[in-house]
Amino acid sequence: MEKKISYLNRTYADYKEALIAMSEKYYPDLSTSFNDASIAAWQIDVAADIADNLSYHIELSTRPEDKYI
Repeated sequence: MEKKISYLNRTYADYKEALIAMSEKYYPDLSTSFNDASIAAWQIDVAADIADNLSYHIELSTRPEDKYI
């Protein structure tokens, strides 16, 4: 069973969509609701934000010119 998220996603919305799809696929009993007030939605938001932030810093560190803008 392969549980991978593509790190080629570049935006917060892309990561959030991928995380929701993965949790609905592999954990259907846990992912009953992703409304704004649920703990599951909050955890998805935090994970998507961290992935987006890491993606930004990885991209920033791989550009040799204007590295420290």
